[in-house]
Amino acid sequence: MGSHIGRLLPKSVQKEIYLIPFYLLRKSVSARDEVWFRHSVYFNDIVFAYSDLDLSLLLRETCVESVERRVKLLKCVFPFVGEVSYFDDDYLSSLKPYLNSVEIKRDPELERRLEKKEALAPVEEEIVFILNWLSHDSHKMREDFKKRKQKRDRFFQLLNIEKREVRNIEELIEILLKEKFQNYFDDLITVKKFLIEFSHYDFSMSGANNEFYFDFKEFRYLLFVFFPQRWIGASLHFNEFDKFEEFTKRMTSFENKVFLSQMNWEIGGLMGQWRKGDDLVNLLIHCENLKKVLKPFGQSANLQRRGLDQLIQWQESGLYHGVKNAG
Repeated sequence: MGSHIGRLLPKSVQKEIYLIPFYLLRKSVSARDEVWFRHSVYFNDIVFAYSDLDLSLLLRETCVESVERRVKLLKCVFPFVGEVSYFDDDYLSSLKPYLNSVEIKRDPELERRLEKKEALAPVEEEIVFILNWLSHDSHKMREDFKKRKQKRDRFFQLLNIEKREVRNIEELIEILLKEKFQNYFDDLITVKKFLIEFSHYDFSMSGANNEFYFDFKEFRYLLFVFFPQRWIGASLHFNEFDKFEEFTKRMTSFENKVFLSQMNWEIGGLMGQWRKGDDLVNLLIHCENLKKVLKPFGQSANLQRRGLDQLIQWQESGLYHGVKNAG
């Protein structure tokens, strides 16, 4: 009832309601710290009580732990508060090489601070953006496809795809395959099947990676290529982690690019999130496993290894100094 009434309010009023947690958080940190919002709220295409308020914090004085406590309280009062990323000036310089050229355009404030503007994103980065879009948003599109129209239109624009009417996820995947995938993969039929089945899983649910891995044996290779970060946990669960050596031998040169671009996405995400994690030990193990699957790539994966080594150093330092309880 409240969400229905909220959608009847003028868009400007809806946005001001969404920004209440932003104002409260900005007021609670030091004047030298910076807080900004991104994604749907920034671009004024929120769907009231359906969109999230995603926030970024550049902390120069306030400690992460105290801010995280405030964020958890805000999420209790304002359930639309979404992902919160934490940075400091050193992190920003380390983060820049790993940011996806399409994704960064969803956070213009971060793009401005990093001076990372590219007129044309590499195709492999566009594909990784699409993969993560389906991963994070497909369950909401299944709930109500029409409500995601503004977001789809904005994403089409980011991907330089002409806006058009789309009735369901299957049609969306057809468009994305035609526009971005079809000239780069030999077996486009299998890729299409993978994307459709993948889009029907809610990967925010516990155990979804393992379920997908178990249910679709025929897609384990593509899961490795497209989502190595998801493949790792599931393959370990089923004692098949050593298959990465077999898979890397099968990969085409373009699949290598997609794989490494997805690794960059994962590393960039971890750089903005690791300090608020509740278990640095498991995060360390995850980074070590990411490094293992990079071994067959030799020098072509040096950038990714440097990023993971930096993350490992930060995490080990955090454990030593008690930044977070390691469980």
